[in-house]
Amino acid sequence: MKMMIEKNEVLNNKLLKNRKGQSMVELAMVLPILLVLLMGMIQFGFIFNGHITITSAAREGARLASVGGTDSEVIQRVKEAAEGPLLNIEDHLIFIDRSVDGDDEKLSVRIDGSVNIIVPLIDIFTGNRFEISSESVMRSENIY
Repeated sequence: MKMMIEKNEVLNNKLLKNRKGQSMVELAMVLPILLVLLMGMIQFGFIFNGHITITSAAREGARLASVGGTDSEVIQRVKEAAEGPLLNIEDHLIFIDRSVDGDDEKLSVRIDGSVNIIVPLIDIFTGNRFEISSESVMRSENIY
């Protein structure tokens, strides 16, 4: 009986020694998925920040245009307000309309931009850039 117990203990010890690598294997299987999820959340943060920045820049430009700023001043103000990480805005993608729907009392500033994608797997679906856009409409306060 004693010999059988010793044999079982030896067998159990061998099995426990073999299980020590189990955690490493599980970590190796789960870690890539967790890293992709983490990087996706970080990329979403950059895209969301870019959208908020472009919305704020459009509002800044529309406010300047509503009080009489020229197109070049509006574009300059938008470019200053729209600086952010991975955010791309070019001058020809800033549109200023001083007569919205035929109403001379309304004006709009629309900005089309993009955020660079840095996560390797996301760019399969979106390409190298994620396009974002925002428009702000305000009442013209110009006194002619």
